[in-house]
Amino acid sequence: MRYCQLSSFSHIYLDEYKEPKPSLLCSIRVLIALLSMLGTSIMYITRVNLNIAILAMVQSKDSDPALKTIEMLANSSTNILLNNPPAVINQQMVLEPIPLETHGNGEFEWTPPQQGIILGSFFYGYLSTQVIGGRLAESYIPPDKLIFIALSSSGIINLLTPFLARNSWLLFICSRILLGAFQGVVYPAFYCLFSRWIPSNERSTFVPWLDAGSIMGTILISASSGKIILYFSNFGGWPVVFYFSGALALLWSLLWISFVRSNPEDHPLITKEELSLLSNDKQSQQQDNQSNNISPYWFNILTSPIFLGVLATKICYGVVFDFVSQKIPAYLQGVIGLPVDETGISFSFIMIGYMGTLLSCGAIADYLIKNSSLRTATIRKLFQFTSAMIMIVSLLLISEIGLSKWPNVFLLAALMLGYGFTSGGDLPSVVDISGPLSGTVFALMNTLCSISGFMVPYLVGIVIAPSPTSVNLWRCLFISGAIIMGIGLISFVTFSSSNLQTHWFRQKESDEKEALKIPVVQLEYKNSLSLSLVPPSNYIPRYDTFPIGSVDNRYQRSFNI
Repeated sequence: MRYCQLSSFSHIYLDEYKEPKPSLLCSIRVLIALLSMLGTSIMYITRVNLNIAILAMVQSKDSDPALKTIEMLANSSTNILLNNPPAVINQQMVLEPIPLETHGNGEFEWTPPQQGIILGSFFYGYLSTQVIGGRLAESYIPPDKLIFIALSSSGIINLLTPFLARNSWLLFICSRILLGAFQGVVYPAFYCLFSRWIPSNERSTFVPWLDAGSIMGTILISASSGKIILYFSNFGGWPVVFYFSGALALLWSLLWISFVRSNPEDHPLITKEELSLLSNDKQSQQQDNQSNNISPYWFNILTSPIFLGVLATKICYGVVFDFVSQKIPAYLQGVIGLPVDETGISFSFIMIGYMGTLLSCGAIADYLIKNSSLRTATIRKLFQFTSAMIMIVSLLLISEIGLSKWPNVFLLAALMLGYGFTSGGDLPSVVDISGPLSGTVFALMNTLCSISGFMVPYLVGIVIAPSPTSVNLWRCLFISGAIIMGIGLISFVTFSSSNLQTHWFRQKESDEKEALKIPVVQLEYKNSLSLSLVPPSNYIPRYDTFPIGSVDNRYQRSFNI
């Protein structure tokens, strides 16, 4: 028998009340996470397609190499990874240009410097809008609308690319800069959206889906572009690549605007159980109510040991990842002596293994957070420690085994498998510590970490310049990578946290005063339900979080406040 009584201390107890547990598989947040993963795939499809299409766009004195290259792209998705090795901007995969000497008999007479400007112009826009995008998503434009505007605009730019390229080289460059500017806001907006939709004990599972989508999009467009160019050669070939990419982006945009909302309470299809779950997650409660009324304390953020520690970790891991993704194909072919086809297959194997651990380790971390007695911060550090140790040992062993072919491939695969453990470590930590400012903090870190994407290939080139196939020079690089990983591990274990850093942001004074006038509903689910009317500090009231429908109707009169 249940008993309900309003005491003099303004507490209500309902014995034997159990919080409803909504199904994860059929939840709206899973749908949003899936569409977000497809969104990052679309983002990279509309970005990377030029790296393949430019082969057929540019003229060359000899058309035979170009024909062979296009046929290779059409028939072997693994060789693409060798001839077009992925570069990484803070764990976001993009493709470097294929060597210019392989370009074919296209309709444009762009010189190699012009081609370099075209391929690099995207990043001028991309790096300039990330922090702006984070602030827009948090305070001015709902993140779902901002993502829709950015990726639908990316689709339109892709559809217009053939027209712009044929009419003006400068217009084409401007379109690439504009494409970068639109896409610069996408990742910060996704992080802002996830901070509202993903509970704290599920972030390790879903945040890595964004990175997995970028890898999927890169592989998909790389594998299909060559086939499209050959199959539609009667229609010009290369323009169809952009039409295909643009159409995919617009189709995805329609799905996105139909099924995604910025806030859980605004979604027409969400169940009461799922809304209750999201509302009762402590950090999600604060974010939903404060996100439109906050601004960052920049000094507190930039001088915070936690921010600097996580940033240092991401920079260290980014340097090693950039080194592996950009230079390991050259190491496998030039130093180890793998044939072209085996190099492509080996590198594909390495990256697919990374994607597998990226997705699985995040889910394991969330399981431990939900079912173990360990604190979230402890679990984050355990996964980061495991990741770093696997990578450090792999790098040191690679530096010692010499020219053994398959041991090198195995250890490189182990290296990237270890990197995937970060999905339970530093990868979701940005949302943990920054909450409603996730978009801004991620954008700030991402912009600073992007430096490694430009510097790593340059510095590696300087080191191996005397002898690109020297085992000793490459050995120095692998040992340096292990040292950098150690620095990143120490930084994360020493300074990281899983607690929301409320001193990083401030709320409007009028909103704070209004919040203090209203009693706050807090729910504690154990063997009983406790409803407290005493507002804690820095807490914003929500009246829609109490699951009144789950209590017998005869008790509802007791809840009038």
